[in-house]
Amino acid sequence: MTLLNSAFMLARTSIIDYRIPFRMAEYLSEKEDQLGPWKIFLHHMKYIAEMLARTPHYSKLRAYILGKISPVIQSLGWSEEGDYQTNEIRLTLLSAALQLGDDSTYQYAYNQFEKWKNEPNGMPGNFLAIFYQAGVMRGTVENWELVFEYAQHSLVAGNRHSAYASLATTNEPWLLQRFLDMALSGNVLKSYDFSRAITAFEYSQLSRTMAFNFMRQHWDAIEATHGGNPWAMDKILRTFATGVNTEKEKNQLTDLFSNAAPSYKNSVERALDLIDTNIYWANANAEKIGQLLDLSNTEGTYSYNL
Repeated sequence: MTLLNSAFMLARTSIIDYRIPFRMAEYLSEKEDQLGPWKIFLHHMKYIAEMLARTPHYSKLRAYILGKISPVIQSLGWSEEGDYQTNEIRLTLLSAALQLGDDSTYQYAYNQFEKWKNEPNGMPGNFLAIFYQAGVMRGTVENWELVFEYAQHSLVAGNRHSAYASLATTNEPWLLQRFLDMALSGNVLKSYDFSRAITAFEYSQLSRTMAFNFMRQHWDAIEATHGGNPWAMDKILRTFATGVNTEKEKNQLTDLFSNAAPSYKNSVERALDLIDTNIYWANANAEKIGQLLDLSNTEGTYSYNL
């Protein structure tokens, strides 16, 4: 587990080639029955996906990840049987498959969401966040509003927060805009402030783009409301920097933050440092990762002779 994480971290900083951690990850789908390595693998795949989301290589990465996790999902299924480790692996991989747009995962979860609409207290608790997301991401505005109303009135904090977060998974830009407006207003979302709501917008390239543009348009209001809270500003700025990897975007944010108050100046510097890291990564690794994925065979093995 530690070796896999170290290998991916070293590859991210160009100390070693990405062929090494990708090669180390080959065993996962057949032999790994511990949660830690899966979480490490998906954590690093998430970063790579964010970096490649606006490139032709994203579809290849998506296929690669699904190729790794699909056999395990098929083996574990949707039951809640097994020990804690097994259930957490099941939940982690199903969540990843849904986020990657796997049709079979989506269809099952959406069918369960339809059942939840008629029996909200009778569904498996472990999967509720996945069901909410499936109901919202490709569903109707009625589904979005149903989940929103449920979040507003649920007495279970965990379910309420999962429901709120799922609202940012919709593919409808106007609903994302509505959620952002409600979050910023500060008086609509029950016990779910803007700094917490905005983290849900890391879910997809669409939601990240919406959040980035929203911040630029409403920066004065965000600063007036949260500028005196360094913890909140750190979360907000880190979310807005997620996936940003072009000089144009960095320049836009640098101009926006030119008069940052001392209370959150360190958060601005960390966000801009993250963007610098992203730009470096994209320039150094995007095409190499694309070549690596092109060379993968149907079993997910790689040539060492690029």
